[in-house]
Amino acid sequence: MGGKGNVEEIVVATRKALTRHGYYSNAATQVWYFPSLSEYSSLLEKEDSASGSPHTSTGRPS
Repeated sequence: MGGKGNVEEIVVATRKALTRHGYYSNAATQVWYFPSLSEYSSLLEKEDSASGSPHTSTGRPS
């Protein structure tokens, strides 16, 4: 995973370059999402329970 905060400097530099060259709407667009481990875990658990999957959080059938 990319890791929350690991690419922040790259994103900031990309936005600055886009703005400098007149691509304002592109610079304002948020296209990357790097969740923390707990955010990602919550999303996976929520999706798993919504799908009615018989698997536990370990990925094994219950």
